[in-house]
Amino acid sequence: MRKSVAVLLSGVFAFSLIAVSGCSTAETRTARINVPTAQCMMCANNIEKALKKVDGVSEVDVDMDVKVVNVTYDATRTELAALEKAITGAGYQANQAAADSTVYANLPECCKVPQPQ
Repeated sequence: MRKSVAVLLSGVFAFSLIAVSGCSTAETRTARINVPTAQCMMCANNIEKALKKVDGVSEVDVDMDVKVVNVTYDATRTELAALEKAITGAGYQANQAAADSTVYANLPECCKVPQPQ
């Protein structure tokens, strides 16, 4: 009898572990963020590194042809404002949020918006 109860309880325990691990509270979203001040692949790398430091970010794709970043993230762990803040903190404009001017001033010349002559 004890053996039957032990087998039954271990089966229930195993099933509950499978059920719990199958449940996910993640809310995956993808944000499309305009980065109009990004100029080169160094900019793309800086933006990608900054975003990958944000908790909840799983994928970053910087498209320099259209100056857009597509970011896949867990909305239960971060939000669009935090993604924009990471980009602006790296020295680049993110949507309508302005770049951190101190960081921007210290970027290499290739990463700065060309000034009219």
